[in-house]
Amino acid sequence: MSIPQVTYFGVFTIIGLITMAGRLTDAVTDPWIATLSDKSRSRRGRQISLMGRSAAPFAILTVLVFRTPAQGVSAVNAVCLSAALLLFYFFMTMYVT
Repeated sequence: MSIPQVTYFGVFTIIGLITMAGRLTDAVTDPWIATLSDKSRSRRGRQISLMGRSAAPFAILTVLVFRTPAQGVSAVNAVCLSAALLLFYFFMTMYVT
């Protein structure tokens, strides 16, 4: 994946900021998804319904995290990685929690 290698404030990189945003999103969605799971009244079970709805998007996003839409170094790749990683963490939470 070709992401611009830029450093902000001498410490932060684009990859680091994307990863930080993903983990912060994960920290917010974990308790939210757990609450939804606990309130579920599905006849298949509380977790099975969330797992079923999240399996395909989770698998697709796992691949998209490693795919680049633009050749070479591009800001488009950074934006696409950000979106894919945020959604990846969301669907991972749905599947694992």
